[in-house]
Amino acid sequence: MKKIIAVLLFTGLFATVTNAQTAAPASAVAKPEMSKEEKAKQKIKQEEEMAAALKEVGLSEDQIQQVKLVNKKQVKKALK
Repeated sequence: MKKIIAVLLFTGLFATVTNAQTAAPASAVAKPEMSKEEKAKQKIKQEEEMAAALKEVGLSEDQIQQVKLVNKKQVKKALK
């Protein structure tokens, strides 16, 4: 009888500790939502940074356009 109580107590303690260590659900973690203007600014900034990095590597404008096209295709493919 003592063994059963000890096992139940240990199982309850283990479940409590495990549950306490899990991440909070997405609904509980409030993400700051960005406005459309902020999203547009961020997208433009990312595109500018990407273009600057590609120019720094030494790619021509045509090659940069090809890289952007491939990136767009891969993003669409990944989101499917």
